[in-house]
Amino acid sequence: MLKRLYLTGFAAYFIMFILSLVFYKERTMLNDMAYGLFYMLKDGSFAILHFRFGVIFTQFFAVLLCKAGAPLPVILISYSAGFVIFNFAIYLICGLLKQYRFALVLLLFHTLFVTHTFYYEGSELLQGISFMILMLAYIAKVQAQEKKHMPWFTLGLFTATLPFFHLLLVFPMGYILAFLWLRDNKTIIGKKEIYIISIFYLASVILKSIFFRSVYETHSMGGLRNFITQFPDYFTLYSNRFFIKNCSTEYYWIPVTTILIVALYWHTKEWKQLLLFLFTLTGYLFLINISYPNAVTTEYYRENLYLPVGIFLAMPFVFDVLPFLEKKKMALSILILIVVTSGIRIYCCHTGYTNHLDWNRRFLNIYADQKIIISTKKAHAENIPMIWGTPYEFWIMSTLEQNKSASIIIDDHPEYREWARRVKKSLVVNWNMFSYDQLNPQYFHYSDTTTGYTVISDK
Repeated sequence: MLKRLYLTGFAAYFIMFILSLVFYKERTMLNDMAYGLFYMLKDGSFAILHFRFGVIFTQFFAVLLCKAGAPLPVILISYSAGFVIFNFAIYLICGLLKQYRFALVLLLFHTLFVTHTFYYEGSELLQGISFMILMLAYIAKVQAQEKKHMPWFTLGLFTATLPFFHLLLVFPMGYILAFLWLRDNKTIIGKKEIYIISIFYLASVILKSIFFRSVYETHSMGGLRNFITQFPDYFTLYSNRFFIKNCSTEYYWIPVTTILIVALYWHTKEWKQLLLFLFTLTGYLFLINISYPNAVTTEYYRENLYLPVGIFLAMPFVFDVLPFLEKKKMALSILILIVVTSGIRIYCCHTGYTNHLDWNRRFLNIYADQKIIISTKKAHAENIPMIWGTPYEFWIMSTLEQNKSASIIIDDHPEYREWARRVKKSLVVNWNMFSYDQLNPQYFHYSDTTTGYTVISDK
């Protein structure tokens, strides 16, 4: 049964691969992605931010091709496809290890409700959860070979790597270990191993927090203050309304799978599993929605934070609900339905990201030949999310489509950059400035060394 269901995943990842090629511009010309590409092509190396070293797996193809001097379109396509290849490689390895249940958990994680995150695949949280599933599949494989000792050194390397993807991994990791621990005689990873994994992982998180502290991650934790500032209006927050609305439009598999899981555990009187599931699911959603309560947070970034919910649903669904559905001859049909609706949903979602590209093109048609720093209001960009990414988005689009690189920044306070009027031989970006001779001329086409920036403010 499991192997038959596992084979369905090949079609799912093929669909995602095709979509990653078709919409490679939407996926690579979006702030964080464009920002990462900027530094990869500038330095000819990995763009590692906030000590999140796990990105090397998904940046590998792009960096390799950059070092080989490949054309920009080839690098962009490889970067977009590289995320799907990374996920499929882990799925394939899980299958080769005959850990089909963990493979199906990974498949559901990528298909249950992922929509906007498909166009924001630079999320280290998404990559980290995939890597975590690979680690658990490997441990389960070793555990299944009773005469083989657990390779603790390799396990230590696995767990030490996880915090360098994303700190929020502590939630899906904690849930999976608790889920397996409660299974008693059905456990595929022994309780002794679960204890040791927990100790290794928590030690890695603590050491990472002490010796590799990131200002960005510290700032992100600031949302916890909302538990005080938003009290007692938690249930009327925009974020909760947003989530509930999306459960009927894009996240429809969340309520469906939740009902199936709750119904099964209620029927089988698995009270501990039921409490663990409900407490983790509601508690995590409560944490995210209160930490990011308003509409300022973009849809794709908010969905990125919801990703661990996919694990909270996928584990009980694969380990407990699917066997029940198989008895009713429904497991394969439902899995295919999840995969098909995932592809349709992701495709339909492209419109907003394609429109964003079209807005950038129209803006470039007016200002591409100028070096400008323009106010958000003058640019009519009030509805453009995360305008900090504009210099990187305009650079990559103009270089790719016009064969010349634009020097444009949209800023809420351009008057603070009056000094840029004197800058003639450097590219000004958010938080930095680079001399033209620091930039690889194959990917950065800047030739105007006589004109300074024009600053256009509201005043």
